[in-house]
Amino acid sequence: MVRQTAPPHEALTAYGLLQFRDMTKVHPVDQAMVERTQKYLLGQRDGKGGFKRNQRALDSFGRAPEDITNAYIVWALTDAGNDDVEKELKVLVSQAKESKDPYFLALVGNSLINRSKTEDGLAVLKQLTGLQKADGHLQGTSTSITGSQGRDLEIETTALSILAWLKANRPEFNESVQKAVKWIGQQRGGFGGFGSTQSTILALKALIEHTRANRRPANAGELKLFLDNQEQPIAVQAFAAGSQEPLIVKIADAKLLKPGKNKLRVEITGNNAFPHTLSWSYRTLKPVNPENAPVHLSTKLDRTTAKEGETVKLKAVVENKSDKGQGMAVAILGLPGGLSLPEDFAQLKDMARVRDNGSKPGVISFFEIRGRELVLYWRDLAPNQKIEVDIDLICRIPGEYRGPASRAYLYYNSDLKHWVDPVAMTIQAKEE
Repeated sequence: MVRQTAPPHEALTAYGLLQFRDMTKVHPVDQAMVERTQKYLLGQRDGKGGFKRNQRALDSFGRAPEDITNAYIVWALTDAGNDDVEKELKVLVSQAKESKDPYFLALVGNSLINRSKTEDGLAVLKQLTGLQKADGHLQGTSTSITGSQGRDLEIETTALSILAWLKANRPEFNESVQKAVKWIGQQRGGFGGFGSTQSTILALKALIEHTRANRRPANAGELKLFLDNQEQPIAVQAFAAGSQEPLIVKIADAKLLKPGKNKLRVEITGNNAFPHTLSWSYRTLKPVNPENAPVHLSTKLDRTTAKEGETVKLKAVVENKSDKGQGMAVAILGLPGGLSLPEDFAQLKDMARVRDNGSKPGVISFFEIRGRELVLYWRDLAPNQKIEVDIDLICRIPGEYRGPASRAYLYYNSDLKHWVDPVAMTIQAKEE
């Protein structure tokens, strides 16, 4: 047996340090481990105001530009209370004066406020206000530490900016905070997430800190929902003074909402101001594909009719449509109900096995099963890389079946999914 040991990774270690800090608020964490983590990061300083970098990327960590990586590590260290990063902060302040990247500026601003470097910190945070869009969000110009793009990068950048403005606790940032918080709230998905894991974490941190900074007891009142320009509400939810539970308004008659646009208005009484979310859901066999999806997918069964107990093969092809490398990629394959994977998962385990004593990756990096869907992961994709995966499926139960639509996307740019039509299968009963 050959044991593979991955070398330490600076950016991922900084991520872990931030995670440990958050965990200490709700659960005991080994402080000796935290101190070792900080000591390692401080030991990776290059003496020039930056940090040494492991060139081996883990998922999409390690792919961010040098200035963003250094700023992220300094943020993690200052958030943990370290003050031995004076040289690194000076370099970041110098770079911030010429930067137009809100993501980088938000990291630097958080670090400066963490170390009570108020004058430099306020200058950076004022730069952020000048880069804020009219709707409240801020758009990173490069990428995040996790390689995020698109809306995920917007959410991370806006959330980091909110955290920095709130830490500064200055009235000149109030308007920017309110606009940014409103925009963040509008990005919540139907299942409670805000895009990828990283963008969701930062969005929740920003919303929680904003709530803490603006906490006050609720006055008794009513939450009312109006449709179009009608004077009478279609739903009313009363609440008592001091209420802390979410206020959920349900429409008694869904037929009040018609196909097409429906203009809804929310009003609240009692001189209250609460954050709110309006969400809806719908079903379709296959969502519309965006034109600029960076990863494409195709799926096909080797035949659409087979007998009970037989094995059919599902071919899935994942393709990076760009001439540049991509970070972590995901393909979710919808399986028709009458088909199932072999119980030992031997084929998938072999695909995930690294080759040549760990020097070459497997066909896939990881897999998991979620109901009728098989989820495949890749740590990264090379420029224009095409990956073909053949998966054996066993015909279990006679009948006609259709699986969920399959899709592929970059994990840190989850809005740009490429969808393909569901695969269908007819399973015939065994002949007696």
